[in-house]
Amino acid sequence: MLLAFPRLYALLACLVILPFCASGIVRLDSSFDVDDADYINFGNQFEAVGQVSGGALGSGVLVAPTYVLTARHLNLNSDTFTINGQDYTVAEIIQPGGYNSTTRANDIMLLRLNQAVAGVTPMSIISQGDTSYIGQEVIFAGTGQTGTGITGDGGAYGTRRAGTNVADVLSSNPTVQTFISNYNETSFLADFDNNTSGENTLNNAPFLFGSSQVPTSLEGSVGQGDSGGAAIYEISPGNYTIVGIGSTEFILSGNDGGQYGNLSSYTRVDLFSDWIAANIPEPGQVPLGLGAAALGLTLITRRRLRLS
Repeated sequence: MLLAFPRLYALLACLVILPFCASGIVRLDSSFDVDDADYINFGNQFEAVGQVSGGALGSGVLVAPTYVLTARHLNLNSDTFTINGQDYTVAEIIQPGGYNSTTRANDIMLLRLNQAVAGVTPMSIISQGDTSYIGQEVIFAGTGQTGTGITGDGGAYGTRRAGTNVADVLSSNPTVQTFISNYNETSFLADFDNNTSGENTLNNAPFLFGSSQVPTSLEGSVGQGDSGGAAIYEISPGNYTIVGIGSTEFILSGNDGGQYGNLSSYTRVDLFSDWIAANIPEPGQVPLGLGAAALGLTLITRRRLRLS
């Protein structure tokens, strides 16, 4: 069985869980004829992604003029959202019920800002229950440390980058639940490929999911680490929607954070689309992509914290 131990015990387990403290996209090494500028330029296309700070550095993504979607495990001290060089104060934190700090179940929350973000178009959200992005190429976007799959993550925070990967499998898959202990059923996984079979983790035993070892043209993975960063799916040319929020990295035994073969885990936004819509009381401001059921009541409880 693959055990999810703290990073300290990496040599004792096949996989180890590493919580993210900030967000950064780790890239392919130079042998693939790409460099950091390519990832920065790509990241500049997703201006709704910014930095969350206060309790711990992380990322968030604007989903309405005064609402940011991010990761719950960043804790309750997140008090600033920075986007395009402008700081916005967090006035309220809104959480769904059922968060588990061990398994990272329901690792998602909303931040209400004290004023609307100017000059940035919020991103749309995937419809409730829509998992059509699984098996497809998605985009990981965030701010923070970076590096390559050889070096792992490191360096400064604060620069928005984006890379691509394939959303390989839902965490609720029975094989995933059998071989990764203490893992939730509210996420999806992607491995960090470099065109070698040994690093194609989700196609190797015990998973055998048929994941390709061939990396995408701008293959990327979470670094140390992508809390609250967005996983984005291009549902049609130029039409992007949020499908995941950065939650956890699984590190192969002998690896460091951000290296080839590691697994990125993102909370599934499609499980929370109705909850998000129910908690953004701005008629006409939630971008299209939500199902009609979003106008009804949600069964997911919530907790609110107002910040003075």
